[in-house]
Amino acid sequence: MSTKLRFVLFTVLVVSALALTGCAGAISGNAVAPVASSAITTSMNYVDGSNTGPVYNVSVTVPDAWVGQLETQNLGNVLQFKTSDTGSLIFSIEALSATQYWQASGSYPAGHTNIVNLGDTYFVYHVPVDAYYSGLSAEDFQVLVAAVPEVIASFTAEAAK
Repeated sequence: MSTKLRFVLFTVLVVSALALTGCAGAISGNAVAPVASSAITTSMNYVDGSNTGPVYNVSVTVPDAWVGQLETQNLGNVLQFKTSDTGSLIFSIEALSATQYWQASGSYPAGHTNIVNLGDTYFVYHVPVDAYYSGLSAEDFQVLVAAVPEVIASFTAEAAK
């Protein structure tokens, strides 16, 4: 068998494997966007193994001071809020299946804070335990984290049409 034919077969095999396992979607994910206005809207759904949940249009309102200073990274099932300059994590919102939610709650219930349960999807948020884990100074971290409850209070999620 020629080298060229082997290469073509190998390429077809790899592409087929990616398509069948759903990894191709993960490769194109991870969209990073600057916080250009105080209204943030994106789509999220849980990913539990090979199962994906329904897509929800999620919205939050961030403080005006965050505009131009932070960016979001949408991983599909996790929306991260990071500083634009250093990429330091401020907090994240995660979509979980019922199984994932109860596994996380049983193993370390203080690891996340509930936002809302929409029947098939649980939305929770995480804040780094300490400024050390965010990469920011304690003072800068506290200023940003102090606004997170207000941002979470503005959270809405509607099933995508």
